[in-house]
Amino acid sequence: MQLYKKILVSISILMASVVIFFIFLMYNFPYSSLIKKLDLTLNRKYDMNIKATRVEYGFPNKVYIEGADLELPDDYGSIKIPKMEILFKIFNFSKNKEIFIIWHSSSVSSMYFKASLGPMNMNFLIDIKKLRRQELEGLRKIEMLLGPSRLKELTVAGVGINDVPVSKVDFEILNRGGKFNFNRGILESRIVKTRVKGSFSENFLNIDAEVKIEKDLYSNYPDLKPLLQQFIGNSGVILKIRGNPEKPRVKIVKS
Repeated sequence: MQLYKKILVSISILMASVVIFFIFLMYNFPYSSLIKKLDLTLNRKYDMNIKATRVEYGFPNKVYIEGADLELPDDYGSIKIPKMEILFKIFNFSKNKEIFIIWHSSSVSSMYFKASLGPMNMNFLIDIKKLRRQELEGLRKIEMLLGPSRLKELTVAGVGINDVPVSKVDFEILNRGGKFNFNRGILESRIVKTRVKGSFSENFLNIDAEVKIEKDLYSNYPDLKPLLQQFIGNSGVILKIRGNPEKPRVKIVKS
């Protein structure tokens, strides 16, 4: 009996030591260096840059990032995230691990539009073994859910659309053998509703986006009506996006 007690005590001490070491490591991990490494990788591969004013650990498996600023390539603009929370669900025996990202708020500024976005939840399911071989192969699933937010600014054919409520953005993308498939793609607002389906990869696009005009668009922005009705009419259109991601072809078909 005494032997069992000694073994139990030894195991308890070992487990406690592992937990304490893990917490110590997470608290003292050089997150700023990790952001710099990510910045160098994005700059080298995609001509993008990322900065953050503060990165800190949250017990037991969270990381908080404040003042994140992602600069897009070719002067397309930037994405600013004042506060972001990352939750790692990696303590399981499956090869697939989950990472949840919560954006408390964010803003997007580009040459095309400016938007102020509300709370956003993102979920990445990754295969650690495949991720080591090739980044995209290891990314198994992407989910994004955006709650009520506002599109601050958008210009179409010289006509400005300002302060548009966006009620819902809901996407689920699954990776099947290196081909990413839209299992769910929904964007809903007071001016348009969009459903996205199809697939894409590093080398090709095969995406259909069905766009339907809501009555608030023409009533709130009458100057757009003559232009949009030439292409969309009253029923809506399907944007057929094909070809290479670097040089996509877009065909507009009335639905």
